[in-house]
Amino acid sequence: MADIAKQIIQEITKEFEKRRSWKEDHSSKFWTKKIGKALRSVADTNDFELRCSKTNSNGKGSNWEFLFDFVLLDTGKTKVGNGYFKDTHMISKSVSIIESEFSRKTDEILYDFCKLLLGKAELKVMIFCQGSNQSTETISKIKQMIQKFSQSVESENYLIIWYNYDKENFSFPLMNGAGCELSNC
Repeated sequence: MADIAKQIIQEITKEFEKRRSWKEDHSSKFWTKKIGKALRSVADTNDFELRCSKTNSNGKGSNWEFLFDFVLLDTGKTKVGNGYFKDTHMISKSVSIIESEFSRKTDEILYDFCKLLLGKAELKVMIFCQGSNQSTETISKIKQMIQKFSQSVESENYLIIWYNYDKENFSFPLMNGAGCELSNC
């Protein structure tokens, strides 16, 4: 898990170094495309399957979103590319489930985070963008949600990727299933 978290952090950081500023690049589509590119690199490096919603040049879906914004799956060596899992193409492990929300509204971020509480994966990732003042409240509420969820398991891992648009930088708190930041536990 730690290796995948590090790889995700490295690829997200590398991909967003190429961006202009938040003021110029604030559309959801722009950010989601960059996240997808970073996660594609992680998937390719580890021979995982990346599931996400995307369109090809004729506007038709060319991959299928699978429950979450992005999912990294271990399906073995066989990659089918369509949405179906068959006997030759089964999920052996859910490596990471990823939700991203680029509305600045805390309620919308927390709505997406709730999906991660219900999901099963080695690493659950929430990516969002807020200013310094808002994010303190959002991260505090995320910790509370983990702690109040009766089915949380301490061995779960949550990587929070927060882009601070005031300072134009990232923070990457990693929490366990008790809502404790691993650097402080």
